[in-house]
Amino acid sequence: ALMAPCAAATGAVLWLLRPVPEQYSMRSVRGIAMEPAPLWRVRLLALSQIIVVWIMFLVLLPVLAWRFEESVGLAGWRFGGAVRALGWAIALVAAPLNLALAWQTTARVRCTPLPFAAMTRLVVTGAYAHVRNPMLMVSVAVGAGISLAAGSPTMLAVFLAGAAFWNVVLRPWEERDLLERFGAEYAHYRRHVGCWIPRLAPYRPPRRAAQER
Repeated sequence: ALMAPCAAATGAVLWLLRPVPEQYSMRSVRGIAMEPAPLWRVRLLALSQIIVVWIMFLVLLPVLAWRFEESVGLAGWRFGGAVRALGWAIALVAAPLNLALAWQTTARVRCTPLPFAAMTRLVVTGAYAHVRNPMLMVSVAVGAGISLAAGSPTMLAVFLAGAAFWNVVLRPWEERDLLERFGAEYAHYRRHVGCWIPRLAPYRPPRRAAQER
């Protein structure tokens, strides 16, 4: 039960660090912008990623967490009915929002969260005008909601640990890459838009950057 999410994380890191042709590397992603992929293909990639992630973390992980708690005697620590109802409410709101964000993002910039089909220009409109990583926030909300709905403290701990791992280990790498690719435009955006705490007023880029975009 404990090794399964670790194996998934290891596989994801290996995929990111694999040797790839130069035209698909993160550092030369600007070259892909000249030939944008068809919208149907980008949306199919994004939907496929969501389906795979949901199967892993919203189906397999709850089953493993449930069996783990049964085997080590943690069943008595499971959440009660009121907490489970709250979890279902969170999940039923966050899951459609996750799909809607993916749909809007692919329509705006013809990109996906996948590294080989990453964004070719900085997105600062829509939900991104209020928080830097709305997809991640909604995904964490879905995971936390399902954890509460399942009544599993083990599953909730795994999701919170995963969010902490991304924030401490993966976020600095991602932000360095974005800073290298988008320069001052991303630096200004990062200074004025939070990663976890949304701002009420939508972000407005500097006039020069808006004109160039």
